[in-house]
Amino acid sequence: MPAVPDWSAPTQFDLTSPYANLTFNVPTTVAGMPCLFLLNMDACDFAISVRETSNNVPQSDGGILHHRFLTKTNITLSIGLWEDDDQPACDELLAAMVDALSGAFRSLLNAGDNAGRLAWEVAGGSSPTSTLRMLDDCRLFVYPDYDERSVEAKTIVVTIDSQYPYAQDLTPIFTPVAAGDTEVLVNTGTAAYFPVFRVYGPAAGFTISLGVDRQLVFVDAIGGGDYVEIDTFRNTMFLNGDGADQLSGLDVENSVFPVLEPGSNSVQMFDADCIVEWAPAYG
Repeated sequence: MPAVPDWSAPTQFDLTSPYANLTFNVPTTVAGMPCLFLLNMDACDFAISVRETSNNVPQSDGGILHHRFLTKTNITLSIGLWEDDDQPACDELLAAMVDALSGAFRSLLNAGDNAGRLAWEVAGGSSPTSTLRMLDDCRLFVYPDYDERSVEAKTIVVTIDSQYPYAQDLTPIFTPVAAGDTEVLVNTGTAAYFPVFRVYGPAAGFTISLGVDRQLVFVDAIGGGDYVEIDTFRNTMFLNGDGADQLSGLDVENSVFPVLEPGSNSVQMFDADCIVEWAPAYG
């Protein structure tokens, strides 16, 4: 898929995990020994599936198609274990590399927020604001499988996943929007992104508008020094990010949790200031 244009060396991939951080496709070290975790481009995969339901047309040919959605993202990695470009890993080095991979991926099983991440280079840069892309909040989806039968280097195959239906720029963007103002956020990616809005008090209420049928209306007051954090992916609203639930203040009949579509998105604020945390997304 386009989110990962090239799996092959020398494209660098960096895995962040609670156990250890690992680098693929470029020379690195494990337990003080030089080594190379080399991705097999023919066996790696970035996968998002379509969720669809349909019904047969009664007493006729054809089908009734219902609204479709996308699933979470899966990335399968096939990792060759090498000492260098020419020599497969063996003996003590092989054991250390297997342990490093096993520990890193196992620690992603129930990794918390921002604890697991796979980032990679994109030729020419991911976007005007970031050189790298990432799969954020990764967890272990398919346990590492160790293949000793390869005629070249030993191989470990593993699948990680993310709740998000896209990859995104590694570098987030924080855009302030003052009350009464409009800011244009340009999603240079290929997928809609779920932003986070932090709306600051004091305010008697507020409206976030991205156009017709794309607004969020909040009717409760926010005190001075406080803010309401709106996570449009989880559809949550909390005071100061981790405080009291604020969903009771949402005007449900007149609101949606807006996303940033590919291209230009005009974000207009009424009655309060906010900061939008977002990034171009790809899938």
